[in-house]
Amino acid sequence: MQFLLLDNQISLTREGSEVFSEIKVKPLTPDGLGAGNLSVAWDPQSESLTINRVTLTRAGQVTDILKSEQFEVLRRENNLEQATLDGQLTAVLQIKGVQVGDEIDFAFSKVHRAGLLQGRIQESQGLPVISVAGQVRLRTTWPTDQRLAWRATGDMPSLHPAQHGGTTELIYQADGLEPSVPTAGAPIRYNLRRLIEYSSFQNWGEVSAVMAPLFARAEILGPQSAVRAEAEKIRAQARDPVDRALLALRLVQDQVRYVYVGLNSAYVPATADETWTRRFGDCKAKTALLIALLEALDIPAEPVLVSTPYGDTLSGRLPRLGAFDHVLVRSVIAGQTYWLDGARIGDRSAETLTGLTYGWVLPVAADGRAELLHVTQAEPRKPLLETILTIDASKGLDTIAPIQLEEIYRGDSAIQLRRNLAAASPAEAKTQLINVDKESYPWVTFTDVTWKVDDLTGAVTLSAVGHGKPDWDAVKAGSRPNLRFFEIDNASFSAPDKYERPAGQDAAAPYLVDYPYFGVHVTRMTLPPGTTTYVIKGPDVRSAFGGYVHTRETQIQGSNVTMTRTVRAQTTEITASEASAAATAGKTLNTDPVYITAVPAVTPASAAANAGAGKGVSSLTRGGAHIQQGDYAGGLADADQALAEHADPGLAFALRAYALSGLHRYAEAATAFGEAAKATPPGSLLKGLQRGQVDVLVLGNRPAEAVTLLNTLITQDMGDPELRTRRSEAFAELNDDAKSLADADAAVRLAPLSSDSHQARGRILAKMNRFQEAAENLAEAARLAPESPENHNNLGAALIKLGRLEEARREFLESRRLDPTNSRAISGLFQAEFRLGHNAATLALLGEMQTKGPQTPEMLNAGCWNRAVAGLELERAAALCDAAIQAKPAELAFKDSRAFVSYRQGRFGDAVKRYDAILGQDPKFAGSLYGRGLAKKKLGDVAGGQADIAAARAISPTISESFAGSDLS
Repeated sequence: MQFLLLDNQISLTREGSEVFSEIKVKPLTPDGLGAGNLSVAWDPQSESLTINRVTLTRAGQVTDILKSEQFEVLRRENNLEQATLDGQLTAVLQIKGVQVGDEIDFAFSKVHRAGLLQGRIQESQGLPVISVAGQVRLRTTWPTDQRLAWRATGDMPSLHPAQHGGTTELIYQADGLEPSVPTAGAPIRYNLRRLIEYSSFQNWGEVSAVMAPLFARAEILGPQSAVRAEAEKIRAQARDPVDRALLALRLVQDQVRYVYVGLNSAYVPATADETWTRRFGDCKAKTALLIALLEALDIPAEPVLVSTPYGDTLSGRLPRLGAFDHVLVRSVIAGQTYWLDGARIGDRSAETLTGLTYGWVLPVAADGRAELLHVTQAEPRKPLLETILTIDASKGLDTIAPIQLEEIYRGDSAIQLRRNLAAASPAEAKTQLINVDKESYPWVTFTDVTWKVDDLTGAVTLSAVGHGKPDWDAVKAGSRPNLRFFEIDNASFSAPDKYERPAGQDAAAPYLVDYPYFGVHVTRMTLPPGTTTYVIKGPDVRSAFGGYVHTRETQIQGSNVTMTRTVRAQTTEITASEASAAATAGKTLNTDPVYITAVPAVTPASAAANAGAGKGVSSLTRGGAHIQQGDYAGGLADADQALAEHADPGLAFALRAYALSGLHRYAEAATAFGEAAKATPPGSLLKGLQRGQVDVLVLGNRPAEAVTLLNTLITQDMGDPELRTRRSEAFAELNDDAKSLADADAAVRLAPLSSDSHQARGRILAKMNRFQEAAENLAEAARLAPESPENHNNLGAALIKLGRLEEARREFLESRRLDPTNSRAISGLFQAEFRLGHNAATLALLGEMQTKGPQTPEMLNAGCWNRAVAGLELERAAALCDAAIQAKPAELAFKDSRAFVSYRQGRFGDAVKRYDAILGQDPKFAGSLYGRGLAKKKLGDVAGGQADIAAARAISPTISESFAGSDLS
């Protein structure tokens, strides 16, 4: 279809506007014959329509169509399927007998009455971005004495208004238009094309002030309003203002269906009472209802205008009410801003409501001083997509392996998934999900899939089970036995963007980033136990470019392999220069797969075959296998054998050091690491040995020597954040908190995206009793590495110190999800549940600690302490502590727990004796000082008890928190 004429003329006045439009088209193929289907819509509440002309020209002969055919007026809701009622009428005409090559000329006029905007002018004119063969004209006139601003997009030619008497005229004319090609990858503000805007609003505050009284009236509740009763139900259900706001939002989202109503005015919201009574409303009505609920709950709230498609462009456009197509609620609670959208469905977590994707927004305020605000989506603390693939190949490499796949969706993808699941029958949904999983993992036969929705956070978890035979490729390695390789699923990165634009596009425009994308993919594989050695082939990755951070880490512990790959967006867009640098950096991203290599056991025959490769090779190989399998004694014997065989001293001493470290013989391990380092040339292996020596010095209670070594290493590499983190930990062991914090600060500056850096800073701040700051860093650590149970444990512990028990509970639950037998997670969860008064959960955890999971000394102590704090099963608590002490006689924390059990049993004298013994070894053990003070007071020594408690608080001002919930703090 060819456009021969596009003419759009507007006359603007204070009372409204008159628009004349004419379009002339020629169908060039049968596909273009639809040009004979004419239609034009108008709003009879504020507009009148005149059909000026319809002609058809064929072979030079012009036919006036209106002489023989008439328009039919329809009352239909064009967008009814989108739940829209706007009351528009539509004039339609199907021209009879249209043929290819005909020219159709259609002209009409609309007169629009200003209505709500009486005295205000706002209008826009646009041209198509496709090619136009014929003449194009945009013409606008307005009274010269009317203060009116106009603005054209940058791709329009220079325009100059002309005055004719009392009228100002602006004209754009052209003979044909070339297509306007958008700039690839650029934000929408760079692709707003061929547009002219007009407005008499002087600023955005005036726009805001027009809407303010409309919402103020709509939010008022009647004396007998049912909305007040709903607010009181929410007040009784939750105490925290954020929780109340979430419940109010849920009520509006779930119990008031969305229907756009523009029958009276597109700008006037229905009242809150009316919306609740009829249980439907558009975004304006839902916003008014939500604000009424929040204000009834004493929660501050205000409406905010939004442009869903063009929010990114608003700061460069004229102030116009017509620039907005949506409204939602802003509420500031305890200093945190939340954005609540009643027109959405499924928002459950406050974490997802702290940002928006719309760019610029406008608060509604009556004072006329409101300004545009730029809002971005909050960076998610947890992955928006998380996949965990578990392969149990423990029965053999060539056997059918049980498979489990867990996929967790959060944010908008979870909301959409919930809608899809609700729209299908359970059987249909299951079939669809299994087919999708099969496409991703074709070697797996999935037999079942289930799903669950976390009503607290809105996350959706899909859990699939099945079986499959892992594909191990065999490779002959010369005289060595066959090596076998397995490519780990989900380990490869996609090829990064090349950031290239065709010639003629704006090379200086920035590039959009898929923000706030955050995906984590974990593959776990349990391999057969035995003498086979498993080695990882494929490097770890940590790379940041193009607004994304890519990480990959693969660990092997014994027969268990875990690969974790993360891609995370860090910003909404990058500059052209950053994109150029990213294109170069992207070439270095390792997109290759990661493999598990199965190396058969070293036999006398294979050892003999390898004898020529170097001295002690068999002993070193065998020793490495022993250590991988947790046989540190066997590894130590092999290391000593390798040294006796005059093997490479760097490798032999390194093997000896790791074996001794595994046996907790830290002093000897430190010496072995030192010898290995002396014999190892500079490189990554040497760095690993030096860090290993630092670790065993700290573990061996020699932090001062660790600091001395680290001083040397940091001098050699000032930019290594890991060295600063390790020295921070060593200074903490020396109780030099100032230096520890300074190193942690340096680590965060050097590596702001490192979980370890934030973890180190959070730990030292917690040690200094600065728990609010600690929680911020620990939350960042958990955000950066959400797959780490310890990150969630440390954050949970800090939150408990702050009394934020529900948040702490969620962190410990997440840690348990990642590691169901984690003793710190179970102990922390117990504390949170107990202090929240969740008695059933508390008792269930006690039973679980007794019957599930490995009974490590730490787990035994956790069960002992938690029972003592709760005052439950004290005989069992004593037995658990005794068992823990028997396993680790030097552990003072276990003895402290045992002393507290005696206190809780009413054996105050025994408790004092036990505390005395602990304090004899460590006079600054705050927990024992506090416990002894409590026991002394029970024995009548009030002054002595108060002195001990004061001394404990001087060492740890929050020590009483450790006893919280026991009624003793």
